[in-house]
Amino acid sequence: MCASISDRERIVKNISIVLVSSQVPDNIGLCARVPKNTYFSNLRLVNPNLSAKSFEVSKRARDVLKKAKVFNSLKEAVGYSHFVFGTTRRKREYNLVHNFSDILPVIVAFGRKARISIVFRRKTSASQKRK
Repeated sequence: MCASISDRERIVKNISIVLVSSQVPDNIGLCARVPKNTYFSNLRLVNPNLSAKSFEVSKRARDVLKKAKVFNSLKEAVGYSHFVFGTTRRKREYNLVHNFSDILPVIVAFGRKARISIVFRRKTSASQKRK
């Protein structure tokens, strides 16, 4: 998984973190810190509950939060992507669920040549959709 600096920059540029319907402003600010600390800068927000508190909590990642792109739907947010990876904490029966450390080499390989989105939804999103 070794990559040259230009290769790493291309990969990082091709990967977006997508937060869907984050309701707690503090969490949005905290999530903006993750890309900042991991060299990712593409943050996409779907129907966020952004507030001054989001920016306050983001600390030194305010620049990431300020340039985050805001969308009305997940479809719009990932529409530019060649590959979309969803995240979950729940155990699933499907074979397509992998531990992040296991799937990371795949994300990096795809990210060398294609645009990737890694999607994080709020915990209640799935249960609310079923109602």
